[in-house]
Amino acid sequence: MTLLSNIEFLKAAAELFEQSHESRSSIYITQKRLSEVDQVNGLKDTQDEISQFNDSKPILPNSTIRKSTKSYPILIRITDGNNDKSKKKKYSTTVDSEHLGKFWKEYSQVIKTGATGLKKKEKSKKKKKTVKA
Repeated sequence: MTLLSNIEFLKAAAELFEQSHESRSSIYITQKRLSEVDQVNGLKDTQDEISQFNDSKPILPNSTIRKSTKSYPILIRITDGNNDKSKKKKYSTTVDSEHLGKFWKEYSQVIKTGATGLKKKEKSKKKKKTVKA
């Protein structure tokens, strides 16, 4: 897996979409929050923090759980659908929350231009029978 800068990632994604149109193959995109990893202890203990979007009140009145005010970078990965691991192309990038707005504009343009070959899902032609009472 290759970790690229944001601009290089967008160029690689555009090329990958182009190649997928020619070969009629699939592309897989994943996005997730990048967690901090401590090399000695593993993942950082995040049990005392909950999502900043959670509006529920704590169950216990004197709970130590607090809303997170920390911003995390996002890890975005894109791969082609090649089953042969030696030929499979994998690209990834990390986007900081400060640069997220600008990146999403450019990223959405790449996705929109690359996803032109998608078809709408066909609706079922069978009509449901209505039960008369």
